[in-house]
Amino acid sequence: MKILKMLLSTIFLITLIACTDKINDDDIKSIIDEPLVGYIYDDNTSRYINEDNGIWYIRENEKNIIPKEEFVEKNSIINSENFIIENRENSVWELSEIQEVIVEVKDTFYSLADESYSKHYRMDKDWYYEQVKKLNNLDDIDIIQWHEPFKLPIYIDSKE
Repeated sequence: MKILKMLLSTIFLITLIACTDKINDDDIKSIIDEPLVGYIYDDNTSRYINEDNGIWYIRENEKNIIPKEEFVEKNSIINSENFIIENRENSVWELSEIQEVIVEVKDTFYSLADESYSKHYRMDKDWYYEQVKKLNNLDDIDIIQWHEPFKLPIYIDSKE
């Protein structure tokens, strides 16, 4: 809610400045560079840092960028086109277990892999598909055998 209020006040200020016909780049920059609620700007690191939890972001191409090194809970921010949450590095994923399912007539490689992939927050999807292909010794993902076991890797984030 705080982010929404800040966004609305920013839009209001931009509209107000535009209506005065005295708009200049410095006015826009000062409005855009206002930190999100709960964040302060650190001159030493050129980052916006959350005062409570230390998570930080930077401004790049008029977007708020949260780097992949920072962990962000899925529901702790409002979905916005101005936020980009990057995938974690592939090297942080540690194989936890291998689940087996029996392939049914309606199943495809993607339907099976996507269901398992959805349990992995901030994982690179293409990398996950490659792991599934290797685990099942598949050269062609269009050829999976019905009524046969299909292995799905389950990973944990080794950095957490």
